[in-house]
Amino acid sequence: TGDSGGIVLSTNNLTLLNAAEINTSTGGEGNAGSIAITATGDVSVDGVESFIASVVFFDATGESEGIVLSTNALNVSNGGFVSADTFAQGSAGNILIRSLPVGNLDIALNGGQIRARTQSASPGGNLTLQTAGDLTVQGPGEISVESLDANSGAAGTLNVLANNNVVLDDGVELSAQTAAVTGGGTVNFGVGDALALRRGSFINAESTNPDSGDGGNIFIDTSFLVSVPGENNDIIANAIGGDGGRVEVNAVNIFGFSERQGLTTNELRANTTNDLSASSAQGIEGEITLNTLNLDPSSGLGTLPEAPIDASQLIAQTLCEVGQGSNFVVTGRGGLPSAPADALGAVTPWEDWNFAENTALDLPAAALEIEATDPAALPLVEAQGAMRAEDGRIVLSTEAAAVTPTASPPLSQSCRPVPPVAPSSDRAPTPSSSDEDTP
Repeated sequence: TGDSGGIVLSTNNLTLLNAAEINTSTGGEGNAGSIAITATGDVSVDGVESFIASVVFFDATGESEGIVLSTNALNVSNGGFVSADTFAQGSAGNILIRSLPVGNLDIALNGGQIRARTQSASPGGNLTLQTAGDLTVQGPGEISVESLDANSGAAGTLNVLANNNVVLDDGVELSAQTAAVTGGGTVNFGVGDALALRRGSFINAESTNPDSGDGGNIFIDTSFLVSVPGENNDIIANAIGGDGGRVEVNAVNIFGFSERQGLTTNELRANTTNDLSASSAQGIEGEITLNTLNLDPSSGLGTLPEAPIDASQLIAQTLCEVGQGSNFVVTGRGGLPSAPADALGAVTPWEDWNFAENTALDLPAAALEIEATDPAALPLVEAQGAMRAEDGRIVLSTEAAAVTPTASPPLSQSCRPVPPVAPSSDRAPTPSSSDEDTP
């Protein structure tokens, strides 16, 4: 009787081979102790009888206090396992596998298991994978929270938390499957960037009880849910005797998956498609909720005409004729002439950019004849006009210059100026027959 003592281990690399074990399990009255392992290098559990365990065995009355593994690389292979189970009157412990403060978390399962299970009336423990970087889980192998019998307690929750990307590869299974009448467990994904399933990977929250028990819940929060077509990557919350479960995905977009109802888990795993399913063999179909932004890369793009405009057809044509109903209005003074071949008209304002030689602007200040006058005796008067002096200078005047207005020439319907008609007194005489006969 009494509690099992805990184990705290800090190392560079940890390797368990040939039935090696780290074990704080209990088989009597008392709790199974906790296990805390920190490895700056790799942790490897290899072989059928190699394991890390905190288990409450049959006839025991204690509880498992769980396992915490802190490493950037974990390898569980060839029948090895990491386990926090309960088979008696006591709760299964929780398992936390996390990366070190700096780095990613890589888990390789080559025929290995990481599990938190219950086969008693007590509930199963939770299992959490956590990293501040990327998470890669490579199979084949299984990470699970399960309830093993019809009368077993509820399965725990499987949590996957990563700030960046998560990749499930090579047929790995993440499972909250249960045989209990309480129904399937819950799988939660909190992924900062993308969750990718590759080469037959499987997220499972099925209820396998033939009489009752609803399918479990799968909640995925990520930026992108991605799968390669034709690889048989499935996300399933099916049921047999109860109702289908719930699959909910919150993402910017989903690539490579399709909803598929009405098929059993075995049928879904036998095909080659990537499926989202919450079906039931005997009960009501479950619910699949996909909350995406549905970004369309073509949104906001204008539709080009089937026959693009030929710009060559617009050259050397009158705008008024091409416009078909448009008009051309001359307003104000200045600007370009009415046609490229026309000279600047009298209405064009004078603008001198080239000053004549020896003008006042070119002479030094000493050459200017300035008559000294008492400034107070001359009131300031706003200039009213301007004149050009004989030497080319511009002189401002207090009197407005007399200006003879000239009108713009009228425009024809083709937008070209109409030549002015000379007065009758200025017209050349029309030749007559009598003029032709005069020598």
